[in-house]
Amino acid sequence: MNVTILGSGTAIPHPRRASPGFVIEHEGLVLVDPSSGSLHRLARSGLDFRHIRSVIFSHYHPDHTGDLLPLLFACYIDQDAPQRLLLLGPPGLRRFVQGLVSLYGEWVGRLHSRLDIEEAEDWSGLVQGLSLSSLPVVHSEPALGYRWESPSGRTLAYSGDTEPCHNLVRLCSQADVALLEASYPRHLEAPGHLTGYSAGRAAAQAGVKRLLLCHRYPVCDQYDLLQEVREAGFEGECELAADGQRLNLLAT
Repeated sequence: MNVTILGSGTAIPHPRRASPGFVIEHEGLVLVDPSSGSLHRLARSGLDFRHIRSVIFSHYHPDHTGDLLPLLFACYIDQDAPQRLLLLGPPGLRRFVQGLVSLYGEWVGRLHSRLDIEEAEDWSGLVQGLSLSSLPVVHSEPALGYRWESPSGRTLAYSGDTEPCHNLVRLCSQADVALLEASYPRHLEAPGHLTGYSAGRAAAQAGVKRLLLCHRYPVCDQYDLLQEVREAGFEGECELAADGQRLNLLAT
């Protein structure tokens, strides 16, 4: 199970961090929270959008969904694109897709019959050979965090956007890798988001082995988020996620 970070930043433009998103390689590609430009960053990473089999959403803010429409359009006009595509996210996904159909008409509507749309909350199942589970987190309504487990037992936890909550610790329990947002430094903490400190605290409580901080606003450049993680009591491996970074969960 390989993971490539497509964007470690936010909707605010930054010279080194694009908006959120990552991709998992396992029996094809799993695209997660595809922000605007994700497909082009995917190509620059040497991956082919034609291998995408499922798209997973934590919530429906623009910086987590911006490339869904370009993906659907690409699948419509490319003859080698996948014939079936799973879309999975919190309640409201069908309404979200229907809104795109209403806005763009046949360019999306003709693809609609090739979409398998699943709305989830407290959910578990098998997606592309990986065990996937979700739990509601505290951000917008609704919002989900996710946990993947490979056949070999390696686990990846993803917070989506959330403030500290019990379900975040549940999702991260003993995870080999946790990809957690750290939108702000501790003293600028905002509702619905984590800081370096609160991400570190959640990771410590959950017994995470390796922590990566993503979804970092530009203001974070002025502060030491990794020091906040240590101050929160996390003693495992920790780093700032970077665009284009690749993780091999078999090697963790």
